[in-house]
Amino acid sequence: MSTHSNKHISDGDNYLKNQSDEDSNVAQAEKEAETLSTAKFSECPQKRVAPTNRTAVAFHVTLSKRTTVTNNDVIVYDFETLDQGDGYNPRDGLYIAPESATYVLTWTTICNPHNYFKTLLVVNGAIRGTSWTDSQEINDYHQTTAVIVLTLNQGDHIFIRMGPTNGHGTIVSDNIVGYSSFSGWKLD
Repeated sequence: MSTHSNKHISDGDNYLKNQSDEDSNVAQAEKEAETLSTAKFSECPQKRVAPTNRTAVAFHVTLSKRTTVTNNDVIVYDFETLDQGDGYNPRDGLYIAPESATYVLTWTTICNPHNYFKTLLVVNGAIRGTSWTDSQEINDYHQTTAVIVLTLNQGDHIFIRMGPTNGHGTIVSDNIVGYSSFSGWKLD
């Protein structure tokens, strides 16, 4: 019995010794990989770009309340939360590009249950983007967001206008359902 017991202990010692060697080899390999990774990382340092004198250009505006609109109405987002570049006018809904550049423009529109309408992004009188918000066959609010990337020239006039509507043409914007909004920013 003691021989069997000693053999079991001896086998256990070999297992632990082998396991310990394996763990040591894994740890050594991980350390070497980390050293190699650090060496390669330091060979390719991040390139820093000196700051330029360019100004940030961005805006974000929302409707402060539900708004009833009809076909071809300009949507006047009357609550300005951001206007870097001073391009948006909350009295008429018009954004005037303060600089020539590539811009990202996005708008989110929410409609009442059993309604639908189309909104249009207009630049200098030309339709450059559309969004269709449709909850006609559901008993729930519906929200859509459109994103457009455009090259704009300084002084271009941009706004969101209503297209065809069904129902009351009410754009929902409140702290319960969500805020309909219009945003944009210049890409550097």
